[in-house]
Amino acid sequence: MLFRSARFFIPRHHFNPIKSSAIYAWTISEVKNLIAVSDAVRARLVEAFPAFADRVVVIPNWIDARECGSLGRDEAREALGITRRYAVGIVGQLTKLKRQDLFLQAAQHLIKERMWHEVDFLIVGEPNQRSDEDVAFAASLFQWARNAGLDRQIGRAHV
Repeated sequence: MLFRSARFFIPRHHFNPIKSSAIYAWTISEVKNLIAVSDAVRARLVEAFPAFADRVVVIPNWIDARECGSLGRDEAREALGITRRYAVGIVGQLTKLKRQDLFLQAAQHLIKERMWHEVDFLIVGEPNQRSDEDVAFAASLFQWARNAGLDRQIGRAHV
C-alpha cells in the first residue's frame, strides 16, 4: 500500500454518525486497533465495519475516581471555589468546538432573568496550550464574564 507506514487516527465521537464506506474501510484496513471512547461507540464501529470487530478497543475518555482518589463534598467545594448553595459546571478542553460560550450565555440568562443568585457556575478545563486560537478563546470566555458583570458568580478550575 502507498501509505502502509503512515500513522494517524481519526477521532470519532458518539454524536457523529459512523457510516460504512469503501473510503473508510480502505483508510482503516491497515490499522492495528480502532479506539472507541465507549461501548456505544464501539458498537457503532462494529456495526459499520464488522470485518474489523476484533480490532475495536474501548478506551474511555473519562477519569475513574476509584483510581485517582476522590474528595469529600466539602473538600471538593473548597478546591473548586464553590461558595454558593448550588453549583453548575461544564468540564472539558476549552475550545470553540465545546461551546463554553453558550454555557456562559445560559448562566447569564439564569442569573439575570431567573435570579439564580445561589448558584456558582464553573468552567473546568484548560485550552490546548499549543493552539493560539484555543488560548485566546479561553481568555475571551473570562473576559466576557467580567464584561457582563458575572465574574463573581462564574469561576474557573484547572484540571
